[in-house]
Amino acid sequence: MAMNFWDGIAVAEIVALAGSWIWLRTKKLSYSSWRRKAALAALGCVSLAAFLDLANTGISRLIGIERVAYFYGLERVGSLASGLFAAIGTMACLSLILGLLGKGSPRVLALTWFCFLLIPNVSILPSIVTSLYSEWREAAPVRNRLAVLAGKGAINCGYVSPRTNPKPSSECVLESFENRRPFYVLYDTQKIRIDSHFIDGLAGDNSGNLYDVEFSSMGWSTGGLSGGTQLMDAGHIFVEPCSKPITLSRSIYKGLTCIPRIMERPSDSK
Repeated sequence: MAMNFWDGIAVAEIVALAGSWIWLRTKKLSYSSWRRKAALAALGCVSLAAFLDLANTGISRLIGIERVAYFYGLERVGSLASGLFAAIGTMACLSLILGLLGKGSPRVLALTWFCFLLIPNVSILPSIVTSLYSEWREAAPVRNRLAVLAGKGAINCGYVSPRTNPKPSSECVLESFENRRPFYVLYDTQKIRIDSHFIDGLAGDNSGNLYDVEFSSMGWSTGGLSGGTQLMDAGHIFVEPCSKPITLSRSIYKGLTCIPRIMERPSDSK
């Protein structure tokens, strides 16, 4: 694999980080005061953050995120990426706090490396914020529709994502439905989004009625609507009442549903 510009930057960063510690060792400084110890700890924290950032970049570059997801599963990769980002952020924040409190050459090195680490990662913050806002914006109309269908005083049985255990939400749904308590639950479990983002939800009122609510970011077709079904919110939300007697089964969205067409088949769970 040919080395590109960013690979060269990564190699230079490793050499510079090692050089910082070698230079500091040659200075033979004394760390008797707590401020000097804080400065040294700050450099250690930011060095660990830089190492984790380089490891993350190296794995993505040399192995490829697609191969990692294939071998370890998309859910594990997502959890690992979130944990790694949190660890880098925590170490970077600690280095800033300790660096501001510290004193001496390690303090200067720590704050310099903090800035060096922060600058390339600032560019990804807008994309992260935009992604989170986009998910919230798409889920909000579904959540509002579910709350309206469930009625006043409805129990929120949770928001289920690909990394969420659906069992607590399912238990809440079953208990609420059996006791005729109004409830709603949201299933945002689509792992890979290509053409459209799909969200499913279930709402029950205190009269024993149950509704399946599905969202599509591209919108639903008006053709073939069965009796009682409705298209709402500019055709993006599909509301279908459950036929009685109501039977709840596991759905393709990893939650519960009363609609046969989205019930999970035995082959889907293998």
